[in-house]
Parts: sequence; structure tokens; C-alpha cells
Amino acid sequence: MPQTYSGGCQCGKVRYEVEMDIGEVIACNCSRCGRLGTLLAFAPASQFKLLSGDADLAATKTRKSSSSVRFIGSLAASHR
Repeated sequence: MPQTYSGGCQCGKVRYEVEMDIGEVIACNCSRCGRLGTLLAFAPASQFKLLSGDADLAATKTRKSSSSVRFIGSLAASHR
């Protein structure tokens, strides 16, 4: 049964909710998340709701893959 999870960035600019069953997770490969042991789960866009911070987001490429991820624009360089 799906559950609703909420989260956001450390500074509080970005907040979101997602409704999903968490099954498989992967380890984030940015330097900060690597130190913290952050795990990622992916949900269809239809299950994700951005509550605040859309104007503060910027896209960047991850170091270990060709996928694009979104971070707060002023902090994106620190996540590489």
C-alpha cells in the first residue's frame, strides 16, 4: 500500500511530497550524500508533488552517470 512521504532540502527552500511504495533504493553518488549514506528511490512524476522552491531549482549532471538531477541553483556546485 503506497505511503505519502515528504521532504526537502536542508535550507528549506524546496519541499515536496511523494506517494509511493519504497522498494528498491540506490546510493546517491554526490560527495555529500556519499558521506551521509543517502539512499534514493524513484517514483513516477504523477506521484510526485513539488510544494515549494521550483524557481530555486537548477539542473546539473551527475559525475558518475549521464543523468540530470536538480538542485538549488546556488548550491549545485557543492553536490558534484
